[in-house]
Amino acid sequence: MDIDEKFFTECCEHGLELGLKHYKNMLPHHYSSEFHEQMIFQSCEIISNYGRPPQIDSYLTELRQLCDEIWRNGKQQCELLSLRNNPCIMPKHDSNEDHSSGIVYISTCNCGRTQGRRDDPYTIRQANYDFYQVLAKSCPACSKLDKFDFSVFEPSTNDFRAAELERTSTELKESFDKQSLNDHSPIFTSSQSQPANLSLGSIDNEDQNNTYESDDDSVNEIVIKVGSTPANVDKNMLRQPSTTEYLPGMIHMSSPVGLLPQFPSWSLVCVGPSSVYSHNSGLPEHAQSGFLSQANFLLPWDVHVRVTTSTASWAATYEKTRSRKKPHSPHDLEGQVFVLKIFVGCEYECTRGHRFIMNSPDQVLRGGSTIPRDSGSKIVFNDMPLYFPCPCRSGNPKVAQLLRVHIVTPKAPVDISIDPKVRIADQKKNYIFTPGKNQSPKLTQSSYWILRLPYIYQGDDGPLVPPSEVTASNAMLYGCLLSGMYEISESCTD
Repeated sequence: MDIDEKFFTECCEHGLELGLKHYKNMLPHHYSSEFHEQMIFQSCEIISNYGRPPQIDSYLTELRQLCDEIWRNGKQQCELLSLRNNPCIMPKHDSNEDHSSGIVYISTCNCGRTQGRRDDPYTIRQANYDFYQVLAKSCPACSKLDKFDFSVFEPSTNDFRAAELERTSTELKESFDKQSLNDHSPIFTSSQSQPANLSLGSIDNEDQNNTYESDDDSVNEIVIKVGSTPANVDKNMLRQPSTTEYLPGMIHMSSPVGLLPQFPSWSLVCVGPSSVYSHNSGLPEHAQSGFLSQANFLLPWDVHVRVTTSTASWAATYEKTRSRKKPHSPHDLEGQVFVLKIFVGCEYECTRGHRFIMNSPDQVLRGGSTIPRDSGSKIVFNDMPLYFPCPCRSGNPKVAQLLRVHIVTPKAPVDISIDPKVRIADQKKNYIFTPGKNQSPKLTQSSYWILRLPYIYQGDDGPLVPPSEVTASNAMLYGCLLSGMYEISESCTD
């Protein structure tokens, strides 16, 4: 070895010693691969200041090997991504153990009364079920309210397992008509014309039921047909659910028939009678916490019912519920149009716990008594974005998610059923999620109901990560609640 080669070899050895010392200096207890690579890069820069080719190449390789050995020997961070794409900050551990990204969000319970801290979820069960079960214990209302029980998997043996969807026969796949999804207007079990103009006059009072004479055929109107027979149900929809295999993800329109999830990702509760909501004051803070100012009002949706000869007795029964001093006879009511006022609201919530109602698919509600009459039609007859920028701050707004639908039913003898469907597309598939196939919960009359949507959605290939940024112009690209979730029909009266 000549003197130059010996000199540069000693320089490389000294650089290796300094580079390794720099890497070890003040290392945290455990750290991410990104931090690891950053420290290696800085250490290699130190060697480069001392060594020269060709000797330096072998020393750079040796330095990387030594640093990798230190990192993998108890310093490695878990880094498993949460359902919101945040890495686990705990030391590397078994994937079946609990994970934590260290990020905490603020979320609201099923009934909307109580808010609490939510850890960044790592499983669908944590996101859509466990959190709400825990928060319900500290909510003074959740455990006392009437709720709708969505169908879930009920095992008949201890030897149950998750279904292998990729091996499921295509014969078990439920086909659905895409054309019917494109034509998803609200369903009425009666004849109906097109929706009326949405820019109607202001609301004069809180009366949910008004009557007036009308000959305008363009009004959004239904003709009640008492005693109409329900449509035939597909026999495949009546298939008994499996008691040995459960659906590993969430129910969507292409899920195999007969498979149910282990837990519900949706919630539907009745928070009280319709009188709980006052359109003059909106949703009170003590009952619905976290709403932004002037964004806590529901929207009135006017449904017009024309009385015919065959429905005059139905109308007379309806008249009795309206506390009139002089009830009309069935003959006098013929030809009149009853306005059934239903209050609806699509509620969004950001990760900081701020809540607000949308006035339309692209506008946040701002106002109370100035809300136009029948403005609820804007959200009933249109798809509503699943994500929308929160108005809690102007710069770099947080992403708010559609998490609740508020429905205040009228006193009239009509039944309102809901069939919510959420459409989300990923790179491989277009999903349409639903609480359950052939399940359309019927809401009781003159009541206030709240439908809570899933916090995270999961397709066949895994969770669908919510967007980190969204604008009003591109919100629909990330998913939407399809219109047509409401079905209105007559109630059977004696």
